[in-house]
Amino acid sequence: MPFKLLILSSSTSSTKKFSVALLHCNFLAYAPKRLVLLCSSLMMGKLRLRQPYKTLSRRLGLAIANALKDLEELLLRVVYQVLRTQSLKGPVSPLLFDLSKLRVLNLSQNLLFGQPSPQVSNLKRLKMLSLGENQLSGSLPSQLGVLTWLETLSLCSNSFTGEMPSELGDMKQLKSLDFSGNGLNGTVPIRLGELTQLQDLDLSDNLLSGSLTWNQMESLWLNNNQFVGRIPLEVGNCSMLKYIRLSNNKLSCPIPRELCDSESLVEINLDGNMLSGTVEDVFDRCTNLSQLEKLDLSSNMLTGRIPKEIGNLRSIQILKLNSNFFNGSIPMRLGDSTSLNILELGNNNLNGSIPEKIADLAQLQFLDLSYNNLSRPILSKHSSYFHEVNIPDLSYSHNYRKFDLSYNTLSGPIPKELGSCVVVVYLLLGNNMLFSNIPKSLSRLTNLTTLDLFGNLLTGSIPPEFGDSLKLQGFYLGHN
Repeated sequence: MPFKLLILSSSTSSTKKFSVALLHCNFLAYAPKRLVLLCSSLMMGKLRLRQPYKTLSRRLGLAIANALKDLEELLLRVVYQVLRTQSLKGPVSPLLFDLSKLRVLNLSQNLLFGQPSPQVSNLKRLKMLSLGENQLSGSLPSQLGVLTWLETLSLCSNSFTGEMPSELGDMKQLKSLDFSGNGLNGTVPIRLGELTQLQDLDLSDNLLSGSLTWNQMESLWLNNNQFVGRIPLEVGNCSMLKYIRLSNNKLSCPIPRELCDSESLVEINLDGNMLSGTVEDVFDRCTNLSQLEKLDLSSNMLTGRIPKEIGNLRSIQILKLNSNFFNGSIPMRLGDSTSLNILELGNNNLNGSIPEKIADLAQLQFLDLSYNNLSRPILSKHSSYFHEVNIPDLSYSHNYRKFDLSYNTLSGPIPKELGSCVVVVYLLLGNNMLFSNIPKSLSRLTNLTTLDLFGNLLTGSIPPEFGDSLKLQGFYLGHN
């Protein structure tokens, strides 16, 4: 189906603004006030093009470029994901680089390929450049540094390789930089430290290495790279820092105490590194982290006890400390973190009993205490967790609504009160020392898909009510 290009403009006494969007295979421009049809001499402003860039004749292309010489905002992308097959395909047209008055250029979410042209330096008035989610490749042009008015630069989700050019340090007005999801390597240019206006830096999912340095900013996403060394002490000086993601790197050494000096923190992701030492002295003054919603220290080499002061984090929704070497008991004060949705303490060396206050966490939908040395009976009190509540989207968790106490030394009967955890999907109690009968109340768990009671000391018969469990797919009873 041929594309249709309809070019409209709006004009005011002071500015001309244009917006072009690909919608239902049509290039459309919307003008909020006065609509003026451009290119009226070219088929009444409608051009039938089989491929938007490739088959434009030079003469026709120059006519369009001349008609749009005052263009300030250009958006060329598919508005709805279902039309992805109709995305712009091919290299970026060099005609775009003649639009010297452009301030906004957004070609994201298309199928553009090839290398970005050094001619991008012609667009010196640009404030926003977005070429993300395409198939662009090659190295980043050093000419990007000429765009000194640029405030937003996004080249995410492409196939760029090589090192980041040091000329990026010339973009003094830059507030947001997103190079995530590429194959960039080498170290982060030191000159990025000169960007005093930078608020959001996303270099995640690359092959970047070296040690970490940064300035004041709000969001720092460096996860899934190859950074080494320690977390800089300067993190405590970043009073504006809200989001820090350093997961899945090769960071080592203890977590600096200064981390908790960043009072604006909403999210701390340090999982999947080689961080060591204890965290008790890091979080002994964490009461100032009143906005913290997520703390993920999982899959490191942390030791010592879980600090009881974490219970002071009343806004925290996600706490992941699993796959470390924490010992001692689970702090009772974790039950004071009443906003908890996800609590993962599995695969540590924790001992003692499960604190009763855990069962009072009414927002809790994911509990993993597996692979520890927990003992004594499972809580038999009437619980508040795993009930129908209004909770945030948990799509980031592959197995949410999981209740996992497997691989401990828990004893006693299975509490019938577990039958009130109506939203639980995975109930995993295997490889403990539980005895007595299987309570028929578990058959009331209508969302249950997996029930693991393997490797216990259970006796009696299987309650016939389980025959009505329509969603149950895995029922493990071996070695009882």
